[in-house]
Amino acid sequence: MGDFYDELFFQMEVVWVGCFSGVVGNLTTVFSLGSVCFEFIAFLFVFLVFITFLIIVFLLFYLLFFSL
Repeated sequence: MGDFYDELFFQMEVVWVGCFSGVVGNLTTVFSLGSVCFEFIAFLFVFLVFITFLIIVFLLFYLLFFSL
């Protein structure tokens, strides 16, 4: 189970960092440090949103399962 999530997070990281690298790299070629910082903040934000979503879904299923 852990391997699945590790792989999922790795794939997400690759996709998001690649996406933001492309967008930010095209917009600000000069400010390379800024783009790295932006990538980190953007990935962190997406990661937190995803974790929150997982927790909410887990809690919903948990409550649904034990209320039956």
